Amino acid sequence: MILLFIFPLLFSLGTTLLFHYEACNSRLDIPPPHGLFPFMRSVAYSLSGLVFFLVSAPLHFVARRKVRGAGDMPPVVLIHGAQQHTGVWWPLRWWLKASGFTRVYCHAYTAGRRSMEQLGHVVNEALDEISDIYPNERPLLVGHSLGGLIIRLWLHSTDQPEISVLGGVTLGCPHRGSKTSKLFGKMKNGLDETMAYGSAFFVRFEAEERPATLPCMALYSRTDNIIHPEDAMIPPEKSGWKVRVTPPVSHMWLLCHPAICKMVVLTLRECLLANERKDASDNDVKKDS
Repeated sequence: MILLFIFPLLFSLGTTLLFHYEACNSRLDIPPPHGLFPFMRSVAYSLSGLVFFLVSAPLHFVARRKVRGAGDMPPVVLIHGAQQHTGVWWPLRWWLKASGFTRVYCHAYTAGRRSMEQLGHVVNEALDEISDIYPNERPLLVGHSLGGLIIRLWLHSTDQPEISVLGGVTLGCPHRGSKTSKLFGKMKNGLDETMAYGSAFFVRFEAEERPATLPCMALYSRTDNIIHPEDAMIPPEKSGWKVRVTPPVSHMWLLCHPAICKMVVLTLRECLLANERKDASDNDVKKDS
């Protein structure tokens, strides 16, 4: 029983120490929070986030349930991170449904032997799965960690993605990789090497990436204990993504903190408003022509 507590505690201490080291050596004008109190708070958030991840695992199959029928709001597709499960979405699902987004679909996938380029197809798989229950509807995409990067990869590789989706939101996403990519061991597909901060893949990706043609927002915490350094969670300016900082929580707590869940809902509403304005502008142009 004691061992069941020691491992999560050691993991939380280790990842928080890595974050704290990065924070103390940050080159940013305003460095991330560091010091004794932020450190202890980060350990607490990290430990409770890990417990949340373990406890929510049995909800994986419940979260996969598809909600059929029409709704006032567009469908929302949630894409989890690497080595995660769909059960982690249950707090956000509750907030979404309470805010009118009643049709929420949690897509499950495994990184397996896929390359980074192949991971972009995960979005296509999700869209194919829900096309029969939400025909002729454009969903909103939300991704946590690697799930967020999958959304960005898909947007880059897809011609006119605005035809298929309304917008994208990421939570704690390694937009530029992470120094902790090898923390969970060697991966058969070499994803640990590709996901390294500033790797050749990200250098090439950023050089080739096209600006987003639909509303996209990156939400991140300055005390994320998994994605290091802080600027790894900020998309390049040329990508067309907007950035918003959340309350200072750990990587997993991004999925269950009430204020952050509300931020996600607000951001999705902003995506819808941006689409309405664009549609109105396009209609005005058509009338003038």
